[in-house]
Amino acid sequence: MGQSCCGKKGAHAEGYQYEKFHQEPRSHSSPLQKCCTCLCRSLLVCCCCGVMIPAAILAVCASRPIESQITAEWIDENLGGDRFFTSEDLPVQRSASLLSNLSAGLADATELNAGSNVTFRYGQASQVVSTMYQATKVDGVWENIPEKFRGVFWMKGNGAAEELTVFQYGFYKNGTMLVPISPFMWAWPLGVPKEAPMGGAVYNASKEAAMILIQNGSGVTFSYGFSPCPSGQACEAGSTNFSYSVIQGHEYGDLSKYSVNMKHLLSLPFEKAAHIQGYFDMQEIADQQVPGALWKRPCFWGIGSCSCLEFGTYDLTKILDGDGNKVEPYYSEFLQYMGDVPLFVWTGHNG
Repeated sequence: MGQSCCGKKGAHAEGYQYEKFHQEPRSHSSPLQKCCTCLCRSLLVCCCCGVMIPAAILAVCASRPIESQITAEWIDENLGGDRFFTSEDLPVQRSASLLSNLSAGLADATELNAGSNVTFRYGQASQVVSTMYQATKVDGVWENIPEKFRGVFWMKGNGAAEELTVFQYGFYKNGTMLVPISPFMWAWPLGVPKEAPMGGAVYNASKEAAMILIQNGSGVTFSYGFSPCPSGQACEAGSTNFSYSVIQGHEYGDLSKYSVNMKHLLSLPFEKAAHIQGYFDMQEIADQQVPGALWKRPCFWGIGSCSCLEFGTYDLTKILDGDGNKVEPYYSEFLQYMGDVPLFVWTGHNG
């Protein structure tokens, strides 16, 4: 006979022979011993359940990954069936002279450019804000983006090493906005602001953060799928004026695939890291004096569709409007936050 979790479950064969010939009286189990046995068996069952149930849940989550929100039907109707969309697919391309002139106004980021096929340049915060606006306000593109998303935005409270973004050099049609990353659309800190979130713990990874989005020059494409604002969010429940959207990233512009996962973000070598995915949305904070100026940007992480752990949430804040005017007090708050820490941007390619 075997052992129980609390001791002997029964006599061994040798013990049986001893009892047979010596006829010693058996002792009956005490209530305490019975209780111990019962408790140990219960704990064993609980331990097994405590492992098996979460494992089963995680397996189900992993089998239901977050899929791309861009349907084949939408691609057929709005993109002529081509599932790839990058900045080269925008209806109007920026002139080389425009990009060259804007780039010349910034300083060469020599150390960042070393060993890279893309070029970075940097400047003071106010200069970079203006440069990003000028580089992305392109006639034939800009006016087709919903007005709320024109201008320059600060990723206020973002713990990652990134500060500014723009949407206005993108594409909008039938409830979906596509924003492919291209030169002058994103800005990263070249240093650590004094009030950086989490003490600037990951602000030493600015170039790494940039290269994840740039992808050696092909650029991630972000999709924004608009729908009525759900209840319980920062936006007004039921509102349909572009106040709520789900955000997804598409590696190399492949709209059929959703690529925000730990394997992609951290360049991890094992495939299972792809099961750890992120879920993001954007919620316009209601009752603001400047429509579209303040947005909540929740970030949730987890296994597949069970992305329920909130980490990295920040406030997306407009600092220049669609006409290039300062949005106060946010513009001044941003400059104060940056202090004398420069910003760098992707400006083009080497060679």
